[in-house]
Amino acid sequence: MTVEKKEITSISNSASNAKGSKPSSALPGPGIGLNSYLQGGKTSVDPIDVDAYVSLYEPTASHDYLVKEELSFDSKHSPPRIKCDMEMEAYNAVGNKVTFRPEFHFEDYIIRFKQIMERVKRGYVKGRPRHIETPDLSCIHILSYFIFSKMGTSELDAIMIRHLLVTGCPLVKDVKFDEDGMQELAPLLAQVSINDFSIKAGPGICVPAVVSGFVKDILLNATTEGKILNGLDFPMWDGSKNLTAYSVDLAAWTSVRGLHTTDPSTPYPIEHTKWWTAGTENTLTFLHIDCDGLGTEDGPTNEDGQKLWGLLLLKHSKYDFEAVVLRQGDCLYMKPNTPHFVFGLKHAICYGSHYYTTSMMQQTLQGVIHAFVLHKFLTNTHHQPSRQLLRCILFFYQIGIMEGQIPPSHRTFSHLPNIHMVDGLLNFLSVAILVVFGNVLDFRTYSAPNQHQLAAASKEQQFLMANHDINAIPFNEWLAICYARGVALHVIRWIRDSCEVTGPDGEIVEDLPSVFMVQLLSALLEYKAAAERRSLNGVPHCTSALLSRQVENVVRCDPLLTLAWQSRSEEPSTCLSLELKSLYSVEWKVGWEEKWCSNDLGMLLHNF
Repeated sequence: MTVEKKEITSISNSASNAKGSKPSSALPGPGIGLNSYLQGGKTSVDPIDVDAYVSLYEPTASHDYLVKEELSFDSKHSPPRIKCDMEMEAYNAVGNKVTFRPEFHFEDYIIRFKQIMERVKRGYVKGRPRHIETPDLSCIHILSYFIFSKMGTSELDAIMIRHLLVTGCPLVKDVKFDEDGMQELAPLLAQVSINDFSIKAGPGICVPAVVSGFVKDILLNATTEGKILNGLDFPMWDGSKNLTAYSVDLAAWTSVRGLHTTDPSTPYPIEHTKWWTAGTENTLTFLHIDCDGLGTEDGPTNEDGQKLWGLLLLKHSKYDFEAVVLRQGDCLYMKPNTPHFVFGLKHAICYGSHYYTTSMMQQTLQGVIHAFVLHKFLTNTHHQPSRQLLRCILFFYQIGIMEGQIPPSHRTFSHLPNIHMVDGLLNFLSVAILVVFGNVLDFRTYSAPNQHQLAAASKEQQFLMANHDINAIPFNEWLAICYARGVALHVIRWIRDSCEVTGPDGEIVEDLPSVFMVQLLSALLEYKAAAERRSLNGVPHCTSALLSRQVENVVRCDPLLTLAWQSRSEEPSTCLSLELKSLYSVEWKVGWEEKWCSNDLGMLLHNF
């Protein structure tokens, strides 16, 4: 941001205000100027009362005014398909072989897919995949729904260090790939985005063009001569919001409604976390990660539906994969920040969901940064409400751990991180860091209001951004981001004051939060510069120069972070994780609860 930082101190004298309930003070009524409520704020004695504004409360998800997209799907022209000259094979969860011969509209798709499947086969043991021959060495843990459904959070955390494949899952809906089945997703004449594999998104790249067509177009092309099409734009408005043993975002939403800046009437963003996809056979999404550091659940729901999922094996080489065929009733739970490919073996309607998991928050942090720097080169969408979920999770951790307001008997308690273990502390810290870096990693920070992602900013838009720091983030959400950053800094100060961290060398690590944040920011800047050198521009309108301005601004939000940034090594970091973390240990000072567990947070809220 370009405006001068202002420090806002929030002082609350009542328990109700400290817990974030709605203030009793009257809000500006008709004819009363908002400026009268913004007087003060220059000292801690005369603060701006940020609790006095409904606009500060986490906003209900809304959409900007958009220009209706013109239909661009060409239903008349269907280019021929090219059949692969070799038969390929893959295996499902129980070891049954599936043979297939893929077809594509372009030769280079065949060449690249051959290379990937050769890498898959190279990882076989005795001619079969690891998940069959050597399950303990596989990156996929297979279990039945009967066992999965009875497991608690701690039990799942222990096995979710790998991807989970759950068999025999009850179907959300038992559908067929026909008119009735497709209408469960959306009306046949609904206009949706479609990945059209008969057209490339650009010269020399194996990425399908995204066109606008009707739902029925997917169904009409489900023939041997039709186009290869994939529909990924079917949000589920009626999905389940029941608590699960793995989804901390649902647990947090349940626990903090009406606390801090959350409005109890705000609906959970179900349309961004639950969804359907519908694709013809031979669809192929090459290597990518899912957006926003989210974990992913996915599986076919129609009887004949089959998808081949391939997961990158990072421990072996950057080109090795382990692949598994998903059938009806199979559900894959994929960890965040996982490079993977997906191939449609049969016409398939799939149910999917996104979620956050406490034990995976370090991977979530890495995934958010990767998606920010590389954007469409690495991921295929973006869910803005995910940032609201992360703020909500931070509040949940702060209330549950620091304030002790969530007892062990509560159904959401198991989702709190174990701060007495290094991983638990780092998972808590990762969420706090994501919130502190909220503006830095928000796509909208680098766009002016109403600026299209492909359009340059007008003179008026440039003026607003340069002189008044007005960007595409709505004002009420901007306030919510400021407030959440204050909570995150409160958490970071608590860790500094109350936690003693010993490093791999046996020495006390002074100010681990600042050390880790400086490492991440240095790596982010180096990552962005390297991407630009390869003409990978990432987030629309974000340049290395603009990113550097945001970084320089955010390090000023905390004095110790400022000092750590100023004294950082000249050699830029290239790592997004804490190296050798298994050699660290954590010890908490006795009696920290008396100092930090109070009704009055006494936190500093920073306004950028």
